[in-house]
Amino acid sequence: MAKITLDVVDTGEISDGYHTFNELYFHRMILFSVICNQNKDKAWKSWKHADGTMYDDYFVVGITTPEGDYTYHYHKDYWDYFDVKVLEHAPKWDGHKPEDVTRLLSLVWMKVCFYWLFDNIKIWYSNNTKVMSEERLKNKAMLYISYGIP
Repeated sequence: MAKITLDVVDTGEISDGYHTFNELYFHRMILFSVICNQNKDKAWKSWKHADGTMYDDYFVVGITTPEGDYTYHYHKDYWDYFDVKVLEHAPKWDGHKPEDVTRLLSLVWMKVCFYWLFDNIKIWYSNNTKVMSEERLKNKAMLYISYGIP
């Protein structure tokens, strides 16, 4: 059997013909920063893991979803892309794995549920001639999402 030998200088520059690994990792970082920056109340970053350790020149950034945390480690050069609260120590790792990336979808579904409930509560109250402020309607919709619809 013939052997093929490849000299690879930088694995980040390996390409599928369209994108390199470096490009794809950068895209992922940008997309995760958008998710975190749009959910500041649930996102955080830290220079240290819960046990005080960290990889040299890296930080951890994460977001708490209804299904659990999801995190990535990024080089210090990307710190400012994440405009989220800074924690002294990251929360303890909950064991999430790459396949748990779908936890991020629960952030969207929660908003979809909120707006669906908000619109339906608004319709019900207007049909029943009860006057309620927009703020009170939003609070009621959030209660329904948090504790279940009564």
